[in-house]
Amino acid sequence: MIGQLDSLSVHCVMVPGSQINVLLPGVAIDEIVDNKKISHEPAGADWFVGFVEWRGVSVPVVSFDAMLGARVANSKKKGQRVLVLNPLPERGEASRLAILSEGNPKTVTIDDAAVEMELPTDLDIRFAVMGVNVKGRLAVIPDISALLDTFPTL
Repeated sequence: MIGQLDSLSVHCVMVPGSQINVLLPGVAIDEIVDNKKISHEPAGADWFVGFVEWRGVSVPVVSFDAMLGARVANSKKKGQRVLVLNPLPERGEASRLAILSEGNPKTVTIDDAAVEMELPTDLDIRFAVMGVNVKGRLAVIPDISALLDTFPTL
């Protein structure tokens, strides 16, 4: 067939966590900002870090590590970044969310040779779509819609 692709590749961003890496398609990320812009919230779920003021909007920031049940310290560390995600089209602009990164995110290309990996049984996988082997490391693809469902106002 003319024009048929031999393989599929997706440009992604590997987001380092303290224990778990997150894999997002590059188009899901609007901007990466410094963690100094986070206003930490003292109360709430362990995975809720606080809000980041971004372009005049307060965007909730979550620790995906903590959402999966990993033990993480909820404090600012040098090198942390905040990935402000694009809103889901079906939910509109108010559905913006940000994910905390424990270091500099890296761009990677995933192709059809990527291997699905089983997620460790000790993780809370309600917010995960699947695990993928990226250069020998487990990366979790998050379920952004499920994450948004944890915030009743979004």
